[in-house]
Amino acid sequence: MKFKFSYYKVNDKKEVKPVCSSVNSKNEGNISCYLMDIEEDLEKADYVEYYKELLSRTYIGGRSVESWEGNVIGDKVFICFQYYPENRDSQAEISRKSMSVLLKKWIKFLEREPDLNYEEIVELPDNENPTVYSEAYFGTYETFLEKFEEGQQYEEDLLYTAFCNYEPEEKYKIVKFLLEKGASVKKKKGDGINLFFPLFSNISLDNRKTDLEITLDLCKILLERGESLSSIDMNTGESPLNCLFSTYGILYPDKKMAPLYNIVFSEPNLKILFKDKNGNTPLDIARKNGRDMGVKYIEEYIVKNNLTAE
Repeated sequence: MKFKFSYYKVNDKKEVKPVCSSVNSKNEGNISCYLMDIEEDLEKADYVEYYKELLSRTYIGGRSVESWEGNVIGDKVFICFQYYPENRDSQAEISRKSMSVLLKKWIKFLEREPDLNYEEIVELPDNENPTVYSEAYFGTYETFLEKFEEGQQYEEDLLYTAFCNYEPEEKYKIVKFLLEKGASVKKKKGDGINLFFPLFSNISLDNRKTDLEITLDLCKILLERGESLSSIDMNTGESPLNCLFSTYGILYPDKKMAPLYNIVFSEPNLKILFKDKNGNTPLDIARKNGRDMGVKYIEEYIVKNNLTAE
């Protein structure tokens, strides 16, 4: 894996910001979606403090195995890595050691004087032990098939993991393959989270040309197979509709969302007025994010179905 450190001009001012992006293969582009582009907007001292905290956070995970995770949050950017040695779901394409190397080199890069003509390539070793789960999440259809074994389509989390893939075309091919092999949409991630959550949440701004068409088809497939848009995440109180009007909504102007709205609001018993743990309904989320057409669909749905606050 290779990453490029460089600088870019923010606007007409002389302000310059550093950026880290993944380079060369398509598969590494997927990792870039996972790490997000590191457009650092923190003071250097703050960043170093985050980094120290990140390295020190080691604790026991849900399966009583050592786990490690860290987040460094900037402007519209974050680095996120979770490592659970015995948990098949999180064996990502980048190891804990590689993440540490990347962050150390990034901090050193931040100590330089900004120079638009300077860039630095950092090469990290690939994960030596990719699994069918890491390929479902980060890989291509072809690399997924290399790891897939008959019978794995029935495992509880594999289909969910495939829905988390940030590349729409690869996600679509892997999901279709698993469904044709007999995977069930009824196997939940747990705590009320179903397949609509990653469908509306795991997105990349780089994939706007293909994402909506694929999302439309996958949405239809899930509904035809009995998946519900009214499932509630027990931890946050959110439904997939919250994700639709917040996370997914950043991909397209509201008018382009009409085909997806038509599918969503053809469904009965939507929890339009159900409040999450922050006291927001999907209607509130749509209003806050300026989804005027979405608001119109919701208001018409409320009147048509004579809904009252839950």
